[in-house]
Amino acid sequence: MSTVNIGGKIAGYRKAHNLTIRALAEKSGLSTALISQMERDLANPSLSVLCALAAAMELSVPELLTEEEDEAALILRKKDRPQTYNPDERYIFYNLLTPASMNAGLRMTLVRCEAHAQTYNGAFHSHANEEIVFVLCGSVTVHFEATHFIICEGDTLRIPPRRKHRYVNNADAAAELLTIESRINR
Repeated sequence: MSTVNIGGKIAGYRKAHNLTIRALAEKSGLSTALISQMERDLANPSLSVLCALAAAMELSVPELLTEEEDEAALILRKKDRPQTYNPDERYIFYNLLTPASMNAGLRMTLVRCEAHAQTYNGAFHSHANEEIVFVLCGSVTVHFEATHFIICEGDTLRIPPRRKHRYVNNADAAAELLTIESRINR
């Protein structure tokens, strides 16, 4: 977990609103010395100080404590998409659509299953995350240990955490799936 630069946020707010330390102190009811020390990272604000600052800055406390997003990390261009291929899984290709650098709470992957391909060499696989599968084109059979479902273009399937599963494309054409996983284990 990264630390939030509260001092930088306070100074940035003051400059953006043409406020002096004294003006922000009057608006927040805090001392100029405390605001100056916080801007220079020489003081750690208490919860009551954070509440007073947030109110003066017209922010919620969570907004005050949230680091600004790196805007360059908000978009992933197609040409920059990480693609993985496991030689043991012939004809299955994975394009990670939300790399760790995006800091997303979800993991989204485009999976291409060529004709007659199967994931994990036919073995079952499970993970700690909940997974949603949406079929973009084609159809696949999703096998669980005791049952299976055929899902086709436009269908959505939820796979609960730790549920053993595998995909099989029995068709003569490729299938594309969009998988979305919660990031429980970041």
